[in-house]
Amino acid sequence: MLKNKPHIVLITTWFPPQKGVAVNRMYAFAKYLENFNYKVSVITITTGNEKDKEQTGTTNIYRLKNNAFLRYLNEIPGESRTLHSIKVIWNYFINKLGVKKYNAWHSHVIATLEQINIEEKIDIVISSFSPEETHLAAYKFCIKYPSVKWIADMRDEMSKNPHINASAQNKLAEIENMINQRCTAITAVSEPILNDFKNLLPRIKYFEEIRNGYDHSINRSDNFNDVFTICYAGTFYGDRKPDTFFNALFHFIKQTQTSIIIKFIGTHKNFNIPKELEKFCQFIPQVTNAQAIEIISKADANLLILPPVSGKGVYSGKIFDYLSVYKPIIAVVDKDDVAADLIRKLNAGYIADFNNTNEIVQAIQQAYVRWKEQKPFHVNTNSIELLHRQHQVKKLALLINIILEA
Repeated sequence: MLKNKPHIVLITTWFPPQKGVAVNRMYAFAKYLENFNYKVSVITITTGNEKDKEQTGTTNIYRLKNNAFLRYLNEIPGESRTLHSIKVIWNYFINKLGVKKYNAWHSHVIATLEQINIEEKIDIVISSFSPEETHLAAYKFCIKYPSVKWIADMRDEMSKNPHINASAQNKLAEIENMINQRCTAITAVSEPILNDFKNLLPRIKYFEEIRNGYDHSINRSDNFNDVFTICYAGTFYGDRKPDTFFNALFHFIKQTQTSIIIKFIGTHKNFNIPKELEKFCQFIPQVTNAQAIEIISKADANLLILPPVSGKGVYSGKIFDYLSVYKPIIAVVDKDDVAADLIRKLNAGYIADFNNTNEIVQAIQQAYVRWKEQKPFHVNTNSIELLHRQHQVKKLALLINIILEA
């Protein structure tokens, strides 16, 4: 039998009041693990405006400084393209100098783990990547205390990340080797990514898929807007750009001569909009997750853009929020990856190959016809309800029980 309220420490740089998919995942871990009868402590980073230590329910939150001399600049959704570019150049420059972004914070984490462990013995450490410093701090602590169990929440790829160069991949591979020597369990957002880690980390005993999910109970809205309205929530980066969608949208509008609204929510203006389509685009500054959910719940369709990459297992966190509002998804994706598979399984939208203009036009057309004819949208509601973060964290809680009882 487990003792009453095993003590779990979650190490993450992603936690409220920050915003984003990773933040929502970490907040759900803390929130629901507490509901599953665990004592939870969170070690995170301060944004400069919070108390060093606070308590929410029975959860202690330690907000540590990253007081380095040369600092990386945070990119803010909705800021000007010029300012965004300056920040990218500066961050690239100090990265070339070998400056580790979270080195100062990493040292504070190790000291705080020691302090917490003195006050109340730690049973399990959960470190969530990225950045790598979360895993490095957990490794150093767990090597010193062999009885402490360690779950490395990878979320996405590490060394197999297709968006980083060979040097960064080699560096992360070295850290994966350290994890393989000491870690108890691995969690990730999808089965393909988890399977890669099974091959990379053969000494690890336990693996569990914990999807990002959604975390609200908003009432379903079956509205139809006066003008056909598509929403996109989040940012674009790397190869994830709306170029192929815009190309298809141009052809669709030319064919139908219809008016349309595209709402970009919290989106960097780091991409080109064809001049002919500028009048159809609206930019909404970054908002809270609850506000974003409200906006996408009133859309006639929501846009998912995921270019094909060398590896599989890319859901994108926004897909779960899209699914949760029961509105059609226009999915411009890799048709052979998990996002497309999930949308098919749940009958939740219209799928087009990322590079196929005709298929994207057809997907837009299908969503448009449904709006024009005001057809009901039938999805697999029971399966969507199981994507709520409470159900996903329950899987994590069951894994923790198995580890502690072993």
